[in-house]
Amino acid sequence: MSGASEVVFDANLWLNIALSVHPFHAQATQLLSDCLASGVEIIAPSLWEIEADSSLRMMRARKEINRRAELAAQGLLNAAPVRVEAVRRGRGKFAHCGEMPEERRRAKDEELKRKAAF
Repeated sequence: MSGASEVVFDANLWLNIALSVHPFHAQATQLLSDCLASGVEIIAPSLWEIEADSSLRMMRARKEINRRAELAAQGLLNAAPVRVEAVRRGRGKFAHCGEMPEERRRAKDEELKRKAAF
């Protein structure tokens, strides 16, 4: 993470780290390792734990994971090296796995601007 002093990891990214069945597990785990090795502070939105827990419960209900995997993931998430705080867009660098195409990113930014105008 060149130049970043803090990075925002959201619930989805933590779930990719905690569950090897997630599509970007390897990339997310490597990103976490890189951040920790370079001293980048990891912050998370205030509701990330609730979002992650809800996703784990839904995955278990859909039988995508079993109880053992759910508990193991919950244990890893509980031990996550993260500072929780209210996060606003533009604060820190948002980490993500997989590349979002540039035009999709622009469309998402425009959508956020429209929502913020209300």
